[in-house]
Amino acid sequence: MKLYQKTLFGSAIVFFGIGLMWGLNKKSHSAIGDDQTLSMLCKEEWVPKEALDRIQTELGIRIERDSFLNWSQYLANLANSQGRYDLICTHSFLAKDLAESNWLDRFDYKSLEGFTRIAPEFRALPFDKNQEFFVPLGWNINGFAFEKDSKAPRNWKSLWPSFGKKMSLSHPDLELYVRMRAEGLEIDPQKQGRYNRDPESSVEKFLGQLGSVHHARKSIKASDFTSHEIMQLSNSQVSDADLKDRFKFEPLEDGTHLWFLLIGVGQKSEKKALAREVINQLLLPAPSKDLRILNGFAHVLSFFNEQPHVPQEMRATYIRSFPLRSLSFPELSLEGLPQWESFTEKALQESGMIKKD
Repeated sequence: MKLYQKTLFGSAIVFFGIGLMWGLNKKSHSAIGDDQTLSMLCKEEWVPKEALDRIQTELGIRIERDSFLNWSQYLANLANSQGRYDLICTHSFLAKDLAESNWLDRFDYKSLEGFTRIAPEFRALPFDKNQEFFVPLGWNINGFAFEKDSKAPRNWKSLWPSFGKKMSLSHPDLELYVRMRAEGLEIDPQKQGRYNRDPESSVEKFLGQLGSVHHARKSIKASDFTSHEIMQLSNSQVSDADLKDRFKFEPLEDGTHLWFLLIGVGQKSEKKALAREVINQLLLPAPSKDLRILNGFAHVLSFFNEQPHVPQEMRATYIRSFPLRSLSFPELSLEGLPQWESFTEKALQESGMIKKD
């Protein structure tokens, strides 16, 4: 009987220890309360799960992400949140509109420790000169690759529409919207001047003069230049391409568009200090490296300029390869995007350029 009691008592101690360890482990996960949970509006292809996992572990917090498939969802998420997202990612073409619409908190981001890691080339950007609404996390050039023997002009005004059928542009990509606007498309009467009463026809006309569209992350092959003399590419695609002897990646003389992945803090966030610490963490080399995983952003940190494994096209210093006069930073209104997106998707499907779902 005594032996039985000793055995039972010993077993109880073992199970108690196991239970205690399980309870402590459970507590460590459940201890992250609402005050340590941040909400984030951002595509996973912009800031991959790997980057957020690193930061959640480092800071002992939880980040609940709302992703989106298109700009209609993005605008709906913003509206439903009433500005209460703690962290908001966006495309730099929309930066000025979001800041002026009071979606973002104003803060001196130059005071962040991580800000010093940003390459000098990417500080005081035209759409946020005082660095008070956003921090850049990645960048890409929407350049054009021409076949090396191509006689096509190197400026948009002469290229369009004469060389339109020999051209392929990226989709989905806000570059397509910018180029349509340059050809007279108007959707938002308040922010784009004279109202075009038939924007759908403008979209159809533009796409009818275009050769094709290709995905913004497409791997370029030799056959692509058999079909098209001119292709819109990013520096990320060029760094991955194995065909550099076949084409020349160039800026357009009358404007090549540079765009950035940006992040800021929501204007009505109740955890602004914690949200800024997440941004600070995103400016460390390891999380920044993760941004290359899905969308191929070039690096904004000086750190990667000295890393031999990083292609030159993906370094901050690559921007110096382009004359400043040839670079521009388009500004778009978020309000007109959903309607443009709908018209474009419909026209592309009807033309057969993309397949219907």
